[in-house]
Amino acid sequence: MSDVTFDRVQKRYGSVEVIPELDLNVPDGSFTVLVGPSGCGKSTLLRMLAGIESTTSGSIRIGEDDITHREPSKRGVAMVFQSYALYPHMSVAENIGFSLKLSKRPKAEVTERVLEAANTLQIEQLLDRKPSELSGGQRQRVAIGRAIVRDPKVFLFDEPLSNLDAKLRVSTRLELARLHQRLKVTTIYVTHDQIEALTLGDRIAVMNEGKILQVGSPKDLYSNPVNTFVASFIGSPPMNMVEANLDGQTISFASHEIRVSDFSLLPKTENGKIILGIRPENFESDALAPADLPRIEVFPDLIEAQGADSFIDFCVDANPSGTGSALIDRGGDQGMKNGEVRFTARVNPKFEPGIGERTLLALDPADFRYFDAQTGDALPRRA
Repeated sequence: MSDVTFDRVQKRYGSVEVIPELDLNVPDGSFTVLVGPSGCGKSTLLRMLAGIESTTSGSIRIGEDDITHREPSKRGVAMVFQSYALYPHMSVAENIGFSLKLSKRPKAEVTERVLEAANTLQIEQLLDRKPSELSGGQRQRVAIGRAIVRDPKVFLFDEPLSNLDAKLRVSTRLELARLHQRLKVTTIYVTHDQIEALTLGDRIAVMNEGKILQVGSPKDLYSNPVNTFVASFIGSPPMNMVEANLDGQTISFASHEIRVSDFSLLPKTENGKIILGIRPENFESDALAPADLPRIEVFPDLIEAQGADSFIDFCVDANPSGTGSALIDRGGDQGMKNGEVRFTARVNPKFEPGIGERTLLALDPADFRYFDAQTGDALPRRA
């Protein structure tokens, strides 16, 4: 078994606490992604597992083995860094097999395992080249090959794609996913890019300020974020959020009101103060939406056409003329006050409103998410 367990792990640098007591279990054979903003402690956590950083307190186990104070080379992990860190004077084959050579493995075994890794990564034609003769993506595959030949219990990746251009990042991401499907080795992957997290991981751990906020499948984190931080971090563009009031079955913010017909969809709250969350993709153009859904009348500030989607950026509380926009039902308009709450809607690209032009967007209350106005924690529904 190669599951990884962080048990009350803490990390301090002098008086600065980078990671408070943290617990995390990474199941055997999973692809677990640690995601969060820069400085949240995700790379520090990975480096403690690798033995590059020491723990201040707590323990780290791989399976039943406590590796907290074990030498890095004896932990059974292999790490791929953001920097390729290849030896420029060595060939690709020599770079991949270097760790085996240091371990004084037989030459025939080194050659066999280097060829096996190269075939897995489809770089066998590059074995005689030097790193200077390779592209960025090829260098990263060599770095991954260097990790594969060690036959580790756990793979560690520390933002390995951040130095690649956008197109290469996508193709290398697919290669990593296929590699994990073939090898089935426990993998922990660190990134601040939530798109990488959603597409690569079968489990995601969202971190902030050294704490694990939520662990779950990509679908679970996207659909059921535990707080406003996770809701705003997972999803691109992020979830729209605005302070609102709940009175009976009516949600209001500024001068807008939305009546939710299904009482079970509403949150449990004591004082009626909530934060309303709406994903950009939960909007639809007026013409394509069912007639019974409420509409929001907006005046777009910016329209981004991205091929398969269009993104409409607007302010729900004010239009360019200053007369106000309103959330409306099919029954008629409602007034509103000026304000500056910005929203983004993802819509069908065939829908082409003009900048500053009165536009109707529909939204379905069944897709709303609710959070406590004071703590930011998700509010359970009444159902």
